[in-house]
Amino acid sequence: MEEVGLEVQAGEIIDVFCRLAGSYNQVHTMWTVMFHCQIVGGALVTTEEAIEVGYFDPREIPSAEWHKDAEERIWKAMNFWQTRFGQG
Repeated sequence: MEEVGLEVQAGEIIDVFCRLAGSYNQVHTMWTVMFHCQIVGGALVTTEEAIEVGYFDPREIPSAEWHKDAEERIWKAMNFWQTRFGQG
């Protein structure tokens, strides 16, 4: 909700990621849990953190445009979606 205006319900865990201190010149370790979520309300809106919002095919986004370690996470999500729902 905070970043793009959508209210979601978290479901199954897709993966857990760890970025160690020193990776990408970051001073702290960060753990990220990726959930498969269902949209239950809200609407896409731009915010200070998201100046453009929409649904995009990640295969059409050049690798150079990904935020640091986001590309790995996107492909994990895509693989989950294709495995579960046969779509991509």
